[in-house]
Amino acid sequence: SGLLLLFAHGQCVCAPDLACGEHREVLLGVALFGVLSFALEAWSDSPTRNATTEYIYDTRPGMLLVAIDLLWLWLYVSRSWRSHQAESRMKPRLFYRRYGAPLALWFAALPSVAMLARTLDPWVRFRITFALNGLVHVAASSALVHSFRPHMASKLYELGTNEYQPVSAEELDKFLQEDDEDI
Repeated sequence: SGLLLLFAHGQCVCAPDLACGEHREVLLGVALFGVLSFALEAWSDSPTRNATTEYIYDTRPGMLLVAIDLLWLWLYVSRSWRSHQAESRMKPRLFYRRYGAPLALWFAALPSVAMLARTLDPWVRFRITFALNGLVHVAASSALVHSFRPHMASKLYELGTNEYQPVSAEELDKFLQEDDEDI
């Protein structure tokens, strides 16, 4: 989630540097979401709650997580659109045009599945929600991994490869010798 929100800000897509320090609210939000998700999952698996058929995202903490995910969806879409509109170079515009909407599935999955789960019977709810969540995350992750392939990444991302000098053979040999001595 954090990486996608940084992409929406134009990080790595419009500029080769990743400036995480400028986006502390994104990183803190992702950390808070992770802690809340873990706590909700631990609570739902506790032995004191095994008799209930209530879906975890129908509880107040679960609805809070869905609301945070909806906020992230809005932030992702609005900031991606703003980055796309502000950019005049072809690479970033191509990234947002080709991958912006499919990667939004990452944020749309939880609210959609939570809404669907309210209509399902408890005995089939787990299988269907698990399968749908997995399918959406596989699709979004596959799109992201596909965009990281070397021949695709050079077309989509500002990699800044001209800023780095290749390692000479002498430096590489020295580095490998130091590594062998450590073993």
